[in-house]
Amino acid sequence: IISFVLRLARIKARQLARVLPGVDVRDLEQELLCAAVSGWKRFDPGRGRAEAFIEHLMAQRCWKLRRHRMYLTSPQIR
Repeated sequence: IISFVLRLARIKARQLARVLPGVDVRDLEQELLCAAVSGWKRFDPGRGRAEAFIEHLMAQRCWKLRRHRMYLTSPQIR
């Protein structure tokens, strides 16, 4: 599962960097890895596969990062 987490974080960080200009890919990758590690304690093997759980955690974190960036760049905030 560790190799899957590393590979998925790398892929998602590159994808997210295209949407969020000016953000470092390595920083995004670390953010996604932290989300996976901190959320792992909630994993229940009786409810599904570990890969699907990790994908869900990273998708949630990507969404939150995009939402935060859109909030910061919104003209209404200024």
